[in-house]
Amino acid sequence: MPITYQIDPERNLVTFEAHGILKVPEYQEIRTRLVSDPLFRPGMKQLADFRSVEQHAFTTEGYNHYKDQEILLQPIFGEGRYAIVTNSDLHFGLTRKLFAEMDESHQDSQVFRSIEEAKAWLFSEDEPE
Repeated sequence: MPITYQIDPERNLVTFEAHGILKVPEYQEIRTRLVSDPLFRPGMKQLADFRSVEQHAFTTEGYNHYKDQEILLQPIFGEGRYAIVTNSDLHFGLTRKLFAEMDESHQDSQVFRSIEEAKAWLFSEDEPE
């Protein structure tokens, strides 16, 4: 499978890694598996590393289906932050579009070009003020 995840309960973090050609059904399947994982808790931070994805095989229909599924899963994911890291201009733009379309139905989400920036943002809310 070109996408996997790991859960770090101590850091309250789910990390996804994707490789090769990423298709909507594979991404939906991994998100569905995640919510049934006994280590998963609503509100966990999520870091999706898509820097090794060679191609995003998303059709308009697949994109819309994925968006609808994410809206349905939102109550299960809770209020955790969600960071996506990508090297692809197309994926960067599509992700920003997706987050804008989902608006308040999606958790606090950002897309990044650097894994370091994504991690800094994910954990910035944990720092005392």
